[in-house]
Amino acid sequence: MKKILAGLLLIIALLNSGMASSGLSECGAIWLLIPVSPTLNGMGDVGVCLPSEDIYAGYFNPANGIYGYRGLSFSYSGYKTSWLPGLVSDLDLYHDVMGLNLLPERFPLQITLSKYKTFLDLGEQSLTDEYGDELWTYSPSMTADARSIAIRYHDSLFRIPVDLSVGATRKKVIQYLFPDEYLDEGSGTSRNTYYDAGALLSFPLKYNFNDRIGLKITPAGGYSISNIGDKITFIDAALADPAPRYARAGLSLSMNLIYDDYWNLIAYRQARAAGDGLLVPRTDSSDPIKYQTGLGDIDLVKNILNYGGSEDVDISWGQEITFLDLFSVRLGRYIDINGRLHERSNGYSFYSTGIFHLLSHTTKLAFFDRCADYLTISYNYAKLMKDDNYYENARNGTKFKSVTFSLNNVDQIFWPDKREEKSYIRKDNPFSLIAGMNISDVRIRDIEIADATHIKVKPGAKFGLESRFGPVIVGAEFDQRGANYKYHLEYDELPFFYFKIRDTYNYFSFYGLLSYSLLPRLRIFGGLEAGDCISRTATAELDWGDDSEEETVDVPPVNLNWDYGLKVGADLMIFKSFGIRAAYYHGMNYIFEYTDIITNCKNRSGELSLIYKL
Repeated sequence: MKKILAGLLLIIALLNSGMASSGLSECGAIWLLIPVSPTLNGMGDVGVCLPSEDIYAGYFNPANGIYGYRGLSFSYSGYKTSWLPGLVSDLDLYHDVMGLNLLPERFPLQITLSKYKTFLDLGEQSLTDEYGDELWTYSPSMTADARSIAIRYHDSLFRIPVDLSVGATRKKVIQYLFPDEYLDEGSGTSRNTYYDAGALLSFPLKYNFNDRIGLKITPAGGYSISNIGDKITFIDAALADPAPRYARAGLSLSMNLIYDDYWNLIAYRQARAAGDGLLVPRTDSSDPIKYQTGLGDIDLVKNILNYGGSEDVDISWGQEITFLDLFSVRLGRYIDINGRLHERSNGYSFYSTGIFHLLSHTTKLAFFDRCADYLTISYNYAKLMKDDNYYENARNGTKFKSVTFSLNNVDQIFWPDKREEKSYIRKDNPFSLIAGMNISDVRIRDIEIADATHIKVKPGAKFGLESRFGPVIVGAEFDQRGANYKYHLEYDELPFFYFKIRDTYNYFSFYGLLSYSLLPRLRIFGGLEAGDCISRTATAELDWGDDSEEETVDVPPVNLNWDYGLKVGADLMIFKSFGIRAAYYHGMNYIFEYTDIITNCKNRSGELSLIYKL
C-alpha cells in the first residue's frame, strides 16, 4: 500500500510540474489548466479577453471561440502533442473539439454548442518488488469530456455597437491512476463534475475612409472562472485535494483595415490578461476548503494594464499580425513568478479565406469568393520557449499543431437567402507582389570601445504582398537584414584573439506609405515600416594566432526589440503590370533589448525589388 501511495504522489508531482502557481499548489487535477489553443498559446494564453475564431478558445473562456462561425455552421479540429517534453518523453496530450452554430447569419443572435475532449496519456507504468522484478503494468490517464453553450448578441444598443457573449461549460473529469484490484482499500480512480462560466464584451467601432476602405477598432474585455466543483479523492478521503478553481480576466484591442466590408487587408491585435488560483491557502490539510470570489487577487491596473506579476497572480501578454486573411504571426509571454515560469511563445497560422479571395481577384471568378463564404480551413502552430533570462522548465519546447475545418452558412448552400446578394464584381485589383533583395547596413551605436567595428554591407532576400488604394500603400513582407561585427580583445596591450559574428535576421514587417505620381509611370512614396524578427541565424568565427574555429547556429529570436523606422523610395512601372522599386529604410530603434559582448545597433537597408501587379 505504501508503495502504491508513493507512486501516486510521484505521478501527481509529474502532472503538476511546470504548472503550480500560488493558490494552486495545494490543488489536484492541475492538468485541467493546460493551455490547449494552438493559436492563443502563441500569444501567451490570452484567450479570456481576445475575441477569437479559434474554436479551442472556449477552453479559456466558454464565451470565446465562437467568432469564426458564420450562419448555420459546423467546425471540427483535433491534435496530439507531447506535454512536458523537457521532463519526460511519453506524456501525450490529445485534444479535439467540435462545434455547431444554430442560427442563420441574418440574425443578431448566435447560439453555439461545443464539445471538447482532453485526454492525457501518462504512458505505461509498472510496479516492482524489492528485487526489481516487475509485478504488473498499467496505463494511467486523465480524461475531461466537456459540453459548452455560448450565446452571442451583436447589434447596436442605444446606437452603440455592442458584441456580448456569455457561456457555460459542464465537464466530466476522470482521473485513472491505479487499477482498483491492486489496492487494499479505496479507489485509484476519481470522478468529478466541474463547471466553467465566462463573459466577453466588445465594442466594434468602424470608420470608413471611402466606399471601399474602412478601419475597424474593437476594444474588448473578458472574465471567466473555471473548475467549480467538488474536491478530488483517491484511495483515502482524508487526503482529498481541492479542485483547481481559477479566475481569468483581461483586456484586448483589435484593429482591422477592411476592404469592401468583407476582407481584412491588415489586422493587428494585442491582449493582456491575468489569472489567479482562487483557493485560500490552508495551514493544515484538515482546514476547511475555501475559495475567493470574483477576481480573487487580480488587480486590473497592476496585473493587466501595467502588466505586472506577483506571487499570487499569473500574467499573460500577446500580439498578432494578420495580412489579407491569409497569414498570421504571433508572439506572447507568460509569467508565473511563484511557479518559476517565465515563458516566451510564438506561432503562426495559414487560412484558406485569404487564398480564396486572392484567387477571386486574380481570376475575376465569383466562385472563389463564395468558397470563402462556405468553407474555412486553417493550419495553426504554436511553441512554448524559455525566456533566456530565467529558469528552465518542463514546458519548454512544447509544440501545438492543428488543422481546423469549418463549414459555414449551410443554410445558404441549400436554401439561398432572399436578401440582396453580395456583389462579387471587383472594380479593380489593388494587389501587387514584391520580390527582390535588401542591402543591409547595420549601424553600431556610438560607444567608447574603439576596437568594435562592423562590415557595412550584407545582402538578403525580400518578398511580400501589398495593396494600393489611391495614394495609400499598405503591405506586409518577409525580408532578411544582416549584421556583421568584428572585435578584438587585448591582454597587456597585446592582441589576444579576434572574433567575427555574421548575423542574418529574418523579419516579418508591415508598412503604410503615402505616394505621389510624378509621371504617369513614376511614383514616389514615403511612410512608416515596423517589423519583428521571427528567426535568426548566426555564424561565429574565432581567430587566435595560428588557429581558428567557425560555427553556425540557429538563435532563438528572443530579447530583440521591434524594429521600426522610415521608408522612402520610388516605383517605375515599365509595363502596366510590371515594374521596379528602389527604396531606403532607416531604422529608428535599437535591435537588442540589452547587450553584452555584441554592441547595440540599428537597421539600415537599401532595397531593390521587382513589382508584379496581380
